[in-house]
Order: sequence, then structure tokens, then C-alpha cells
Amino acid sequence: MKRLSQTSIIIPSMIVALIVASILISKSPKLLLNEIFYGFSFLTNSLNLLSKEIALLIPIVGVAFLVCGRGPAWILKNRNVLTKFLAFATIVILVLYTTSSQYDFPSNNVYDKDESRALFVEAQNSVEESGEEVVASDDCLDCHGRSQVLEVISLNWENSKHAEVGTTCIDCHQADPSDSDSYSHNGFEISHVVSPRDCAKCHSNEVEEFEQSLHSFGFSYYEYLFSEENLPYIESQMEGGFIVSEGQEISHAATLRGCQACHGTNMTGKSIEDFTVWPNNGIGRINPDGSRGSCSACHSRHTFSIREARHPETCGQCHVGPDHPQLEIFTESKHGNIYASEHDSWKWDVKDWQAGIDYRAPTCAGCHMSSAPMVPSTHDVSSRLSWELEIPISRRTDNIANSLGVNFSDGTTWEVKLSKMKKVCTQCHSKIWVDNYYEQADIVVELYNDRYSSAKSILDELYEDGLLTKTSFDEPIEFKIYEMWHHEGRRARMGAFMMGPDYVQWHGFYELLKDRIEIDHMANELRTTGENTIANGTDDFYNILPLSTGVLAIILAAVFGWIFIQRRKPK
Repeated sequence: MKRLSQTSIIIPSMIVALIVASILISKSPKLLLNEIFYGFSFLTNSLNLLSKEIALLIPIVGVAFLVCGRGPAWILKNRNVLTKFLAFATIVILVLYTTSSQYDFPSNNVYDKDESRALFVEAQNSVEESGEEVVASDDCLDCHGRSQVLEVISLNWENSKHAEVGTTCIDCHQADPSDSDSYSHNGFEISHVVSPRDCAKCHSNEVEEFEQSLHSFGFSYYEYLFSEENLPYIESQMEGGFIVSEGQEISHAATLRGCQACHGTNMTGKSIEDFTVWPNNGIGRINPDGSRGSCSACHSRHTFSIREARHPETCGQCHVGPDHPQLEIFTESKHGNIYASEHDSWKWDVKDWQAGIDYRAPTCAGCHMSSAPMVPSTHDVSSRLSWELEIPISRRTDNIANSLGVNFSDGTTWEVKLSKMKKVCTQCHSKIWVDNYYEQADIVVELYNDRYSSAKSILDELYEDGLLTKTSFDEPIEFKIYEMWHHEGRRARMGAFMMGPDYVQWHGFYELLKDRIEIDHMANELRTTGENTIANGTDDFYNILPLSTGVLAIILAAVFGWIFIQRRKPK
């Protein structure tokens, strides 16, 4: 049996060492292994050699043959070289790991997108009996009707106000060839992403009002709000892993159809072919043209109905659930009760929607957007809010602009905003009723602020004493304090302003009391059971863990191999 040369071992050992080191230092070993396998299977498939299932058997059969056949003799003959290989591989891994810890490498992306692949089916030009080609005109219905592509939304447009006033498809979808979202379609340059900037050609006032509202900052604000908690992406990173789709490492898989479905995606520099940003109708979507928002979030395409936008169920697409149950609170309230009983007889389509004439009790739009005496209608849904109720500790709305670094709402003080909302309320309620109601709601917010601040101070002390790790959401008490403001606290505060007593009491302060008892219990357990050894060195511990495991495995393999060789030596 021919003895292996030094060169024939050193080169493979370097390759193996590099692969092992890459796996150990990778932030996502599963992704790296997937990419290695992806490349191997792609090669075999593209050459029509083997299926990826059969290809996996090659190394397995090879190892089995080596071990069961001539393996022991081969190992004995090359034991010196193999020992050098193990030592060399260990040194390479240590050097690479130590060096890589100084840098933050970008994630790999082996997704080679086919630029010619279209995600939208183009209607084909038809040929008339005369043989002349019929090219799509501004009246897109002709082409889409013949090809039966997007036929339903074409019918929706025919029944819309847009069709009534002569606004055609191309008026909204036409794009400049230089636009980042421009798309060639049957001789036209169009954009699938119709942004508020496009709508502003006809609805400039509405777009201007919308752009200064908190709605338009939906994408930016939820990232700002959760920046310290590593949210909203934490749900995709459970157990340190990521979802891999079409070769891309997706660190926010849960938010694509979760948070971002309502808040919006950031399409800056991206096209509709990027599934991580499109489709999306989030209210705060950042569009390819740089504008913020999506009008179709409330006025769904292609009818763009004002009737639909005024119904509470439209707002309930996003304002629903355990953390922001505005729809449920409205349904519980007297306003919701009247709506459920009478809404079929209301006049939903009139432009200037007036309480007492067109409707009896307000929906979400009635309070936050519709006109009232001395209060004009608006698309700035934040212009009548005096409190920020969704954040951990509520504050008056004067401070929002400073937080976001932008001009927020109409620039008025919280007192002015409150006076606008009170004028809406006094259409149906007396002044003393309205003033006292807001006094009651204010003290609910102040009580919540006090209860949350007290509980939060307990966690702050645990962090200071090293009894909690710096990593977010790796210990039960961190979930509990998060739910205290994000779930129970929001329900209590929002219920107070929207006539939802059950949400103030049993879904709110009762749960807050329960949370506080559990937080006290968890904190006492941490202090009585002793110091949290992981907390004091969490980052270092988890950084060295993969290295320690990998090096230990190699050392153990080398030791057992040496013992095996020694035992096989002839005496």
C-alpha cells in the first residue's frame, strides 16, 4: 500500500480546516452548511449527474469502505501524517477564529436572482383578423379584458370613483424610465408600487396631511420603539437560528407577514422581485420613490372606497389583538353597540360626513379624521391625540417629534390636540361630560405609568447587579416586563379613552397586578438562588462556546486516534 505524501495530506487538510473553521465562526452554521450543500447539489443537478439524495451517499459509502475495508491498515501506515493534519487543522481553526472575532462579517447570499424572471404575468398583445397587432392603450381594460389577466381588479376600477371622473390605470401607474421601480409593460413604463407621491397629483392636501401623521412613520417608528429590545426581529431568531429561503438568510421571517404587514417594509433600492419587501401594503411602507405610506392600506385597490375606509373593520386590520385591541374596545363600547345596530342605514359615501346627519355614533374615522364644528377633516390621524399610549411609559404628544427627529403632526401642543378631540366629542356630549371623561382617562394613564415604572426599576437593579444577561428575551422576567407595557398596559390605557371598561379593569389592571406579583417572585428567586454566573459573562461565554466545542471534538478525535494506533502497533 502506497504511503501518502506530505503534499497530498496538507492541501486537503487546509480545505477541511477552512470549512470547519467557517462553520465554527459562522453566526449561522446551518446556513453555511446549507450553502455548501446547495453548491454541491447545484453542480450535480446542472450536469445531470446525480440527484442530491444519491449524491449524499458518496461520502458516506466512501467513509464506510475506508473504515471497514483497508481503513485500519491505511491509518497505521499514514499515522504520522494524519497526526500532523490534526495539529495543522487545529492551528488553522484557532487562528481563523481569533482573527474573525475582530470583524463583523456580512451574511452570505447565494441567491442568484434571474433578472429576466418576471413576477407579474404580462397581458399578450392580440392579433385581429386583419393581422394587425393591437397595442395596449391608456384604456388598459381592453388588453386585460382580452387576456383575462387581473380581470377582477379591472372590474373593481370600472365601479370606482376614479372611473367615474376619468382617471385611468396609466394615470396612477405610469412611471419615468429612470425610476427605480419602473417596469416595461407592453410599450409602457409603469410601476406596480403606487405611492402617496403618485396619489398627490390629485389628492395633494390629503397626502400632505398623511405624511405628517404617525401612520406614515409606521416602518420607522416600530423599529425605533423596539430598538433596545432587538425587536421586532427577535421572533425569527429563536435559538440563534435563521430561516433560509431561496439562498437568502432571512432574519425577520416572522415580521414579513406579521409586524411589517401593517407597519410596512423598506423598499429603498429594491424592486418588486424582492420577496422580503413585496407584496406589502403597510401603512408606513417606504416606497422606491422615497415617499412614505400606502393609501391602499385603507382605501383598498381598485375601488378606493371612502365607504370602506370609514368602517371600523378597516382599521381593525391592524388595530386588533392583545397588544392594540382598538377594534375589540370599539365593539365593546356604546359607540360600537350603536354602530352594530344601525350602520346599514348610515350615509357612508357623502364627502363631508357629519355626525347626527349621516351617522349617529362615530367609528374610528368619525373621531380621528372626520370634520366637526370648528374642526376640519384630516388624514393626519395623530392631530387629535394628546397622549402617546403605545409606548412603555406614556408621555404627552409634544415629545414625539423630538424622538423621531422629524416634524410630527401639525406641530401643535398636546393641549391644542386635546381641544380638537373634545370638539368632536361635544357634538353628542355636554362639555362637563367630556371634560370629566378626559380627567378620568388621564388618571388611568398616570396610574399605569406609576405601576410600570415601579416594576421596571426592579429589572434595572437586577441588570446592575449582574443577575440578568445583557441579551434580550433570554429570561422569563424579561418577557413579563415586556408584556406589562406592550399588552396589559396598552389595553388599560386605550380602553380608558375608548369606553372599554373591561379592557381597563380585567384585561388591563388586573393583569398588571398579576404581572407585578410574578416579577417580584422572579426577582426574589434570582437573588436567593445566588449570582447568575451566565449573566456576568454572557457574551464571552457564548463567543467561546463554539470554539471550545469544536476544538474539544478535534482533540478528542486525535487522542482516541493515537490510542487506536498505539494499540494496533505490532509488539
